[in-house]
Amino acid sequence: QVAFVCFLIFYSPAGMSAWIDDCKTGFEKSAGEPAFVVVGVVVVLGCVAAIVPANVKMVRMRSAEGVSASTRLILNLQQTVYAWNVLVLKFPQLKECGGQFGLCQANLLSFYQVLVGWLFQVPLFYWCALYAETPAKKAERMKLWNGQVLFMGIGTAVVVAWSLISTCDEGIKIIANVCGYLAALGNVVCYAPQLRLSCSSKGAGSISYTQYIVMGFGGFLNTFFQIFGSKERLTTVLAALVGNLMQCIIISVCAYHDCCARRRRGA
Repeated sequence: QVAFVCFLIFYSPAGMSAWIDDCKTGFEKSAGEPAFVVVGVVVVLGCVAAIVPANVKMVRMRSAEGVSASTRLILNLQQTVYAWNVLVLKFPQLKECGGQFGLCQANLLSFYQVLVGWLFQVPLFYWCALYAETPAKKAERMKLWNGQVLFMGIGTAVVVAWSLISTCDEGIKIIANVCGYLAALGNVVCYAPQLRLSCSSKGAGSISYTQYIVMGFGGFLNTFFQIFGSKERLTTVLAALVGNLMQCIIISVCAYHDCCARRRRGA
């Protein structure tokens, strides 16, 4: 709630020249302050610590029970367009890294968090396909897996190539903004099936509490860093904030049902 209020204040219409974000040029000195560097590093490491257990849990259980394959599939696509948004908007900073390497790396911590969150979450849909309930579902999900890998690979190659030859022209800037707003909307769409499944199954199942707690509640720390540290653009912050809120709702529902189940067993 505090992060959300700060978000509204910092990005109020009075403080914005337009709803279309420009690329980030130069470096924010605030991002290089020790306190913000610590926060940024903690966010990146926390992202790894949150997602790895989710992969390990599914592999160890050899099951995707309680995990919505639809959510994982849509989330992979959502995270992809979000990564494209951040990549395009931050690419001018990447080009300028030679002169002020330390300050540059501090400004890129939010980019690293998005990159790590994207790449480490991608395999979760593969486990949903590999451990599908029936051979038919497995075959269907494997086709979707191959299709999304192709989409992510080709799309990322195009975005990187365009960014390399571009000076953040109007065309690629519009693409970055569309990707950012789609990522925010995608967070609502992709987590809706998981929320519905968690409500119907009345428990966490193969969902990793570590992932959702760290990525959800801990994600507000990332939002704080993005707003006050590296001062990211609206589209970048909005997508992260919506994802934090949705994950907090889901894990709260799972915790409620799991606690109720324990009480019934203990009664």
